[in-house]
Amino acid sequence: MEERDFEPNIVAYNTVIGCLCKKGSLNEALDLFSHVTVNGIRPNIVTYNCLIHAMCNSGQQREAT
Repeated sequence: MEERDFEPNIVAYNTVIGCLCKKGSLNEALDLFSHVTVNGIRPNIVTYNCLIHAMCNSGQQREAT
């Protein structure tokens, strides 16, 4: 997205994070989450819900809290 001079907002990132979580790519979703926060974009409740749900589904309940 950034390569095409498009500055994605949290809604765009949430869409990608949600898709990664649904396909079982939790590590990629967490990497993207790190990218989001490092670049000064504030995650919202949707961001956290996607990640928490994916962590719980993958047996990482402790990490989700």
